[in-house]
Amino acid sequence: MLDLKLKLDLDEIQQNPNIADLIDNETLDSIAKECHIGYSNDLSSLNDWMEKTKAIVKLAKLESSSNKTVPFVGAADIKLPMVVSSVVQYAARTYSEIVRNGEVVQAAVIGEDPDGIKADRARRISQFMSYQCLFKDPHWEEDTDKLLNSFPLTGMAFRKTYYDPIKKQPRTETCLFDEVIISNHAGSLEDARRVSHILCLPRNEIVERVRAGLYRELEDKYLTPIGGSHTDGKDTFDVIEQHTYLDLDGDGYEEPYVVVFLEKNHVILRIVARWDSDGIERNEDGQVLRITPVHYFTCFKFLPSPDGSYYGLGLGHLMHGILETSNSIANNLIDAGNMANNPCGLIDSALTLPGGDIVTFELGEFKRVDFSMLGDKIDNHIYKLDVAEPNAVLLQLLGLLNSYSKEIASINEALTGDMKTQNVPATTALAVINQGSKVLGSVQRRLYRALQQEFDKLYRLNRLYLSDEEYFTAMDTKLAIAQEDFEDKSIDIRPIADPNMSSEVQRMQKAQAEMALIGQPGVNAYEILRGYLRSMGSEDIDKKVQPPDPNAPPPPEVIQLQAQLDMQSKQLELSHREIVLKEREMALKELEASYNNMLVEKKAEESAIKSIATLNTMSLEGHKIELQRLAQKADALAEPEKVKSADGSIKAGGNKPQPEIAKELDLASPTSPVGEEPAVPEEGMNGEQSQLPSMGGEPGNSEAI
Repeated sequence: MLDLKLKLDLDEIQQNPNIADLIDNETLDSIAKECHIGYSNDLSSLNDWMEKTKAIVKLAKLESSSNKTVPFVGAADIKLPMVVSSVVQYAARTYSEIVRNGEVVQAAVIGEDPDGIKADRARRISQFMSYQCLFKDPHWEEDTDKLLNSFPLTGMAFRKTYYDPIKKQPRTETCLFDEVIISNHAGSLEDARRVSHILCLPRNEIVERVRAGLYRELEDKYLTPIGGSHTDGKDTFDVIEQHTYLDLDGDGYEEPYVVVFLEKNHVILRIVARWDSDGIERNEDGQVLRITPVHYFTCFKFLPSPDGSYYGLGLGHLMHGILETSNSIANNLIDAGNMANNPCGLIDSALTLPGGDIVTFELGEFKRVDFSMLGDKIDNHIYKLDVAEPNAVLLQLLGLLNSYSKEIASINEALTGDMKTQNVPATTALAVINQGSKVLGSVQRRLYRALQQEFDKLYRLNRLYLSDEEYFTAMDTKLAIAQEDFEDKSIDIRPIADPNMSSEVQRMQKAQAEMALIGQPGVNAYEILRGYLRSMGSEDIDKKVQPPDPNAPPPPEVIQLQAQLDMQSKQLELSHREIVLKEREMALKELEASYNNMLVEKKAEESAIKSIATLNTMSLEGHKIELQRLAQKADALAEPEKVKSADGSIKAGGNKPQPEIAKELDLASPTSPVGEEPAVPEEGMNGEQSQLPSMGGEPGNSEAI
C-alpha cells in the first residue's frame, strides 16, 4: 500500500502525460521498488522455460564449435537444420495468407445494411488500415516476417500496438520471447498482474523522450551506461516498461498504469494512465466500480503448454530431443567416415619412411622405402588401427528421426512441392494437401485470433488519433471522415487471412464454385467476381471491376427469369385469392345461417310478446267492464230507493245503511292486491246473481278477469 502525500484526481491523472512529475521522490522510490520486485518474481517463474528456449534458439542458429577434440581434434560438430526447415516452411505458407493481394485487413458489417452505406464504409476502413500496415508503418511487414520466423520455434512472441507521440502515428512492434516478461502462472495476458517490456534504448533516444516531455529530467549520473542483461554497456540502457496496477488516488482501488524505470538503478522515468476517458464505471455513490484497462500487447502462442502454464511451446520444444539425437548420430557417422577414409596407426621405429611419420601421396606416385635391414615384409612393421565403417543402422535411425520431425512439423511432400505427381489424380493430391494442413489448423486459428486482436487495437488508435485531413488525403473521397468511419459499434475488424485455406488450389476451387452461382437469384455477382480476382492474385481490382449501375437494365436472362418469377408469383397470388374467396363464402354462409336462426328466435319472441300483450289487454278490458258495472251499482245505491206501492204507484223508499254501501264499494276497489281477483257479491242489491263478462264472452267466468 503506497503512502501518498498528495491524493490525485482520476481525471487529472488520465489527462497528464507523465504523472511522475506530480509525485514526490519518496513515493516514486517505493513505486520503483515494488515494480522491480514484481518484475524479478515474474522472471524467476520463467527460469526453466527460458533456459530451455535459449538452448533451442542456439540449436536453430546452427552454431558449430571449431575446437571439438572428441573423438579426435577437429571432429564433426554439425547441426542439422530440421527445425529451421520446418519453421521456414510454416512462415512461407502463412505469410502469403496474412498479406494477400496488398491487403491485410478486412472490415465486416454488423447488422442490416439496406442502403449499402455500411459496406462502403467497411471498404474504406479495409483499404486505409491495409495502407497503414503495409506502407504507412515501414516496420510492420518486416516485423511480421520476423514474427512468423520466431514464434513457431520458441512458441511465444508478442506484438505491441501503441501511439507514438513523437512520430505522431500508431506503431506495431514485434517483441521476442525474452523481451516481454509475464508470470508463468498468469491465466491470460489481459488478467496478468504485470506485463514488463524490456526496452534497449540508446542514450540519445532517452534524451529525445525527456525533451518531448515523456520522461522525467534525469541527472547525468543516471545517463551513464552501465550495461544490462540485454545491452552491451555501450551507450545503451535496459529500460523496463511495466504495465501494472497502482492506487494513486487513495480510494483503495488500484488503477491501471504504465510505469517506466531503469532496470539497474530503479529510477522512475514515467508513469501514465492506462485507460480511456470513458473506461471508468462508477456506482450510485460515485465510487469506482471498475476501470477497463487498455492493453498494448497481443500474444502469439504456437501451442499451449500441457501443464497449463502461460508460456507455450514451439516446434523447438517438441523437436528438441530429436534434434540433439539426430545431431549426435550425424556427427558419429561423419567421424566414422573420416576415420575410415583417413586411416591411422603405429609404425615400427626401425622402419625409416621418407618425410617422417606422416607420408602423403600424389596420384600415381610411388615412394621408395629401404627396409632391407628388417628382413621381412613391411606390413609387419606398420599397425593400422581398426576403425569400423559408418554404421548402416545409425543411418536408418537418422532417417527415422527425420521422418518423425516432419510429422511433428506437419510437412509432407505435397506441401513442399516434392510430391511425385505421376499417376496421381488431382483429387488425391488435393486431399493429401488438405490432410497435411489439418494438423496445423489450430495453430492457424490462434494466429488468426491474435491478428484480430492486434487490428482491434489499431482500430481504436485510429478512432482516437486519426485526423480527418490525413484520412481524406489517403482515401481521396469526400465520404472519408475519420470520426464517422472509425466509430465503435457497427464494424468488425478481421484479418483478410483465412485460417481454413491451406493452398492456392483450394482457394481457386472455392472461387470457381462461387463463380458458378452468378446468375442465380439473390446472388451478388459483383462481390463474387471481386473475390475470384482476389484469389487469382490480381491487382487493381477496383479498376478492373466496376460496381453495378443501379439504373442499368438487367441482362436478358435475368429479365426472363424475373418474368417467370412474376408469373409464378401471380399464379400463387390468384390461388391464394381463390382460397380466400372460398373461405369468405363459407364464412358468409355461416353468418347467413346464424342470422336466419336469430330471425326465427326473434319472431318466436315477438309472438310470445304479442300473446302476453293480448292477454294483458283482455284482462284490462274485463277490469274496465267490472268497474263500470260497480260504478253503476254504486250510483244506483246512492239514489233513493223507489218502491212500488200496492196500488202500483212508485214511492220513494229509504236509503240503505252507509256501512253496507261502503262494503260493496270495497269489494270492487281497484286497490286489491296484485294477482288477486276482486271479490264480487253473489247477489246484487235486488237479490239477482252478478253476471260478469268472460274471455269467451260467457257470463260468470271469473278466471278471465
